[in-house]
Amino acid sequence: MAWYAPINTEGGRLWSCNFSARSDVFSQLDGFDESYPFALEDMDFKIRVSKAGFSTVFVKDAAVVHPWRVQSPEAIFNRQLREFRGWYRFAKKHPDKIQEFRVGYLLSPVFAAFDDVYGHFLTHKGCGLSSYIAFLVGGVIKAVGIVALSISSRS
Repeated sequence: MAWYAPINTEGGRLWSCNFSARSDVFSQLDGFDESYPFALEDMDFKIRVSKAGFSTVFVKDAAVVHPWRVQSPEAIFNRQLREFRGWYRFAKKHPDKIQEFRVGYLLSPVFAAFDDVYGHFLTHKGCGLSSYIAFLVGGVIKAVGIVALSISSRS
């Protein structure tokens, strides 16, 4: 869990680490909203692309090498909290879209971490316990917050 890199193998996401856009469209839509504290500016851009009537195409064979980054447990935990602040901004800006992020999607990193703990961590004699704890605690806080935003946006 001390290593992190985004993965998008099935489309449905537009992450700035692996997409291209026509410069005139990017400029017309005012590019990225830089007020997001961490991430989601690219998903916000995708929503604005769709609302403006432009289309997107997922190219499964396109590949980008996005380097994995080693992170401390503190950085992992703080990243989860910054991500939640980004989701809060996203929910305020796109209340109709936040509901698309269901509990299963939000908790999938937690389930993946538990699978990793069982399949890898236990076989490596406790290496990196603090990283797993930081990821799990931060991820649960983030997931609960996003689910709450999703529920509150229905009213």
